[in-house]
Amino acid sequence: MLNELCVKVWRQPFSRDPDFGVTSVNYDFAELLARAEVPR
Repeated sequence: MLNELCVKVWRQPFSRDPDFGVTSVNYDFAELLARAEVPR
């Protein structure tokens, strides 16, 4: 059973805006999570 909650935030989750007309973008969740940090 999980007894801890770990909150993390992404200050800049994306490196750039998607191209015009893009309807879907897939991201590697592990990569996003690796760049997350504890809130200040």
